[in-house]
Amino acid sequence: MMHGIARHGEPVAWSLLESITGADCGLIVLRCDDEAGLLQQLRRLALHSGQAMYLWREGAGLRRMREGDEEVPGCGRMADVLRYVSQSAHFGIYFLAHSAASFDSDLVPLLRRVSRADGQPLRRVVLLGAPPALPAGVRAHELVWKVQAPGRPRLRDGRWVR
Repeated sequence: MMHGIARHGEPVAWSLLESITGADCGLIVLRCDDEAGLLQQLRRLALHSGQAMYLWREGAGLRRMREGDEEVPGCGRMADVLRYVSQSAHFGIYFLAHSAASFDSDLVPLLRRVSRADGQPLRRVVLLGAPPALPAGVRAHELVWKVQAPGRPRLRDGRWVR
C-alpha cells in the first residue's frame, strides 16, 4: 500500500509504483516495451488513487496525470522539471520521456541532485524508455516493465477465458 491509499486498479501498475517508491535513490531508469500501454495504466491509476504523478514530454511540458493532463507552469524544458522536482516539498512521481541521444551539460548537476534525493517527501524521477547512458557520477535504480502476453485460452464453465 502506498501512502495509506487502498490498492485498486491495475495490479501491474501498482507493483511497478511500489518498486519505484521503494527504490534506493531518487532517479529510476525504466525500460519498457510498451510505453503507451504503461502510461495508460498509470494515468488510470493516478485518477483512481489520487497519487501525484506527472508526465513530461519534450514540446508538451510537464503535465499532471490525475488532473486530465493539466500543465504545470514553467516546466517546459527537462532542466526546469528537474529544478521543480528538487525544490518541491510534496510527494510526486515524475515520468520523463527523454528522447535525446545524450544529456546536456546543464542537466548533469540536476540529475545528480535528484539521484541523491532519498528523504521526505518522497520524490522520484523516472526516465522512460531507453534513455542514453547516464553521465558519470549519476546513480540510478534500473527497472524493466514488460507487457505480459495473454495466456492460452482455457474453457471454464462453458466459456473461453484467458
